Amino acid sequence: MPYALVKLWTWSNLSASEDAPTLPALWTASVRLDQGVSVVGVQFANGIFAVIAPIAAALPIIIHLLALRRRRYVAFTMLRLLESAALQASGMRRLREWLIVLARSLAVLFLFIALSRPLIRGVRLTALSDTSVCILVDDTPSMSFLDGSKSRFETARECAEELIRSLPNARFCIISLSRPDEVVCNWTSEASEVMGKLKGMRVKSTQGSVKRALLKALEMFKLVSGTGKCLFIFTDGQVIPSLCGAARHVRESASNLMDGQLNVAIVDVRQSLSDVNVAPVDWDVDVTCLSSPPSAVLRLALRNFGSRSWRGTVSVAVDDKPAAELSDVTVAPRGELSLAIPISLGFSGWHRGLVKWRDALPIDNQLHFAFYNPLPIRVLCVGSWQQEGSSAFYIAKALESIRECAGTNSIVIDRSLSIPQSANELKRWHVLIWCCPRPMAKSSEAALRSWLLSGGTLIAFVDRHAVDAPRWLFPVRADGGKSSAKPLCIFLSDASHPISRRIPSEQLSDVLVFERTVADEALSGTVILRFDDGSPALTEKGFGLGRAIVMWMGADTRASTMPTSIAFVPLLCELLQYAVMQSHAVVKLVGSSGVKIEVGKTSSLSSMAIVSNADVSDSDTRIPSHDELRRLAAKVYWSYVALDEWRGGQRIEMPVNATVLFITLCVAMLLVEAMLEIQWVRQRRR
Repeated sequence: MPYALVKLWTWSNLSASEDAPTLPALWTASVRLDQGVSVVGVQFANGIFAVIAPIAAALPIIIHLLALRRRRYVAFTMLRLLESAALQASGMRRLREWLIVLARSLAVLFLFIALSRPLIRGVRLTALSDTSVCILVDDTPSMSFLDGSKSRFETARECAEELIRSLPNARFCIISLSRPDEVVCNWTSEASEVMGKLKGMRVKSTQGSVKRALLKALEMFKLVSGTGKCLFIFTDGQVIPSLCGAARHVRESASNLMDGQLNVAIVDVRQSLSDVNVAPVDWDVDVTCLSSPPSAVLRLALRNFGSRSWRGTVSVAVDDKPAAELSDVTVAPRGELSLAIPISLGFSGWHRGLVKWRDALPIDNQLHFAFYNPLPIRVLCVGSWQQEGSSAFYIAKALESIRECAGTNSIVIDRSLSIPQSANELKRWHVLIWCCPRPMAKSSEAALRSWLLSGGTLIAFVDRHAVDAPRWLFPVRADGGKSSAKPLCIFLSDASHPISRRIPSEQLSDVLVFERTVADEALSGTVILRFDDGSPALTEKGFGLGRAIVMWMGADTRASTMPTSIAFVPLLCELLQYAVMQSHAVVKLVGSSGVKIEVGKTSSLSSMAIVSNADVSDSDTRIPSHDELRRLAAKVYWSYVALDEWRGGQRIEMPVNATVLFITLCVAMLLVEAMLEIQWVRQRRR
């Protein structure tokens, strides 16, 4: 009993962790086929009852202790003989009471253990004549990798042959991972036939289907009956995370078979126990075109999923030309390293990039990426330019300052008094700055909407006259357009937006706002900056592939001190930089088709780079360490066996349902209690 309590306490601590198995295993057991040694262990399908069992068993003992009364001893002469007889009878009575309490406690304990559905492991497979073993062999391309002079597939085939020779009385079937719907070998007890089918298997050029293979194995087990049912999966570490993930879905369709009647063992056929496996977990290209000189930075996060340190070289090529090479890059075991690799910007437009490195796997790992260089940025300013001190006047001065700092070829500025009425004409510009939004013609409104949906970006400075502008573009509150009663300040919002992260808060601390437009926050989109009363000051709202960035005040000195503040030029520069790059965002996908750039049908502004990895190793070889793989298998209550463990003696766990056994023990304890109670009543009547 104390040992069981310790085990239950240990499991209760483990179950609180993330790595606790789905079906609690209190302690494991195994069978070594080469020596025929059986070590018995127990698992519980309903672990909560196993935890409650010791507590419930202790209740009868606690109740009995509380019911005991302290007897008062009174000395009385001439009764020594009677006193000794009474003491002897009292001792027998107490022994009988404790036996009854013990029987009750054991009955409660066995009842709760039976409710927990105990499965006893440790049955010798060699003693079972009706054992059914399904062999699932991974024959996907990764199994052709060489570990020394032998491929992993050849090692998997040898391990399967050892299993067949170890179980002469069992029946076997074989399923391949590449084509799970086609059974390689149907159920048979002829070892020579199984061996022949196994030797005829070859590696297939397909990725296979893990879930379909597991479902097919369950279908095969439904065709046979018997005490032992085992599924052996011979694979390398690449497919094990997918197997454990698919097991949860398969369990729902065959819960009875997966919860105890079927034993699953994954045999990892890799030679090395300390593989080094490096793969990218994230990447991004940060293009800064409004700087001198324009530049781009590839930010790459590499993770080592292996169990020993990786040291190698990372090389980067852009448009098939070498861009950078980093030597002696080191990533710690199960660690992550962030790299910032500068890239020089070339011609305007899309650029394709390729990152290469090499780890312990005998293939060249690589990652494709793409980015867009918008230079020169074409900007259309819409507004009146004659009046000095107006919004358009200050915006024009700010754009000229940015152009001088970033280079005369960085920005092309065009001016217009109104928005063009043709969507094809608007395609000429990346960004449209609307200084003083006013009511617009239906044709201009339709052209602007089409331009936004295709990827254009609008930057608007809204004054009180914008109430009459299209509401879908400027969602003004019902009481909007009113001037502020007192000067307000602008402060950074907590939206963690790229713009708000790059603008120092001290640059906005001195800006005072005298007039502003009150936005409908529910319809205005993401809030980037706010006024000191909490209402939106700068918002962003998406329209298809494009966006509208709205400053809810005018850009003249009558509305605020922003045009003369040191924050105005940096703010406008960040807005332009962000607008262009977001209009040409990169969609990062994983696949096998390489980098593909899709150009929009109506506008070049809708161009998007769909990035996928041409090398399947970028996604499929993120192999965790052996300890992590063992924990992954334990979560779905499977066994994980490394190659050296397999060759040291195949370990197979066989579950046998012991619910009936513990129910029988519970009934037996109740009968013992009843017999003791009857005997006690008879003695009292005498």
